[in-house]
Amino acid sequence: MRARATGFVTVNGQIGLRSNDQKWEVALWGRNIFNEHYNVVAFNTPIQQASGTPSVTSSISVFPGDPASYGLNLTLHE
Repeated sequence: MRARATGFVTVNGQIGLRSNDQKWEVALWGRNIFNEHYNVVAFNTPIQQASGTPSVTSSISVFPGDPASYGLNLTLHE
């Protein structure tokens, strides 16, 4: 038995400003800005199944993707 993964989209973005003399710049950024919940990988974990149950009912373990994150970068140039 195979599990099917559904499609998903993560949206990243960045917007910034730079001074006319290019001595500083500031940027606001976000990753997974709509906080899409998704799994990076899923795998069968038969060792964690209840004793005496067939392997087709074994557990599935997952590694979730990164949650939404946001930041602000300030860069100064000499």
